[in-house]
Amino acid sequence: MKSLFNVIVLIGIMALIACAPPPPEKIDFEAIRSAIDQQNANFTEAVSTGDTAALASLYTEDAVLLPPGSDYIKGRNAIQQFYAEGFTMGEQTTVLSTESINGVNDLVYELGKYDWTLTLEDQTDTTFHGNYLVVWKKVEEVWMLHVDIWN
Repeated sequence: MKSLFNVIVLIGIMALIACAPPPPEKIDFEAIRSAIDQQNANFTEAVSTGDTAALASLYTEDAVLLPPGSDYIKGRNAIQQFYAEGFTMGEQTTVLSTESINGVNDLVYELGKYDWTLTLEDQTDTTFHGNYLVVWKKVEEVWMLHVDIWN
């Protein structure tokens, strides 16, 4: 009777092990960091050239932009319009410095610091310094900005 009980317990344990979810895939944060660094380089290039189409193409179709002191802006077209309006103020450059990246599967977040310089028509510069958080989403093997907030 005792050995029958042991067999039943052993079968139960084996059934639990068989039903357990597979271990999570190891995430290659080095490769993700490299891809995000490239996208950030594309972002800074688009800002410096005032290319709103290139800038908007870095965002997912349903991305959300959360600029300080403003309502959120949803969707790639609205984001392009937001940047187009901002670029009418003058030439702009930005420097992005990633502090950390973390996440799971096809969503990661990036914490960083930025310097954004606006050069007015009279050639005076105003530089804004702050922090940002971006949620990146992998879409068809490309990391794209999905949620973008800064202060």
